[in-house]
Amino acid sequence: MQLLDSPIQTSVALSIFEDDQTVSKAKPVNFELTNKVAIVTGASEGIGAAIVTMLAQSGAKVALFSRDEADMEKVRRAIVDEGGMAMVVKVDVAHSDQVEKGVERVVR
Repeated sequence: MQLLDSPIQTSVALSIFEDDQTVSKAKPVNFELTNKVAIVTGASEGIGAAIVTMLAQSGAKVALFSRDEADMEKVRRAIVDEGGMAMVVKVDVAHSDQVEKGVERVVR
């Protein structure tokens, strides 16, 4: 199931070396992640929230892992409101048993 009408497009920076100078160019890249599942740690805010949102916009079903359940729920709600599929799993990645249980929840 595709989560949005079209896959997200992003840019990947390329460094090209010309005559001892580095010239950076951006190349558009399409990510199509329909029917894929992604687990993102630190997904309650900042870079983690941005990554999980991008993955969902690209079609992935996403699982948000973090210690902050309230902030994860805000991110999850935004993803679902845009037509994505997301679940919240409260996990402290410093505890491997919590990570294992979280992954088990996702794969069920």
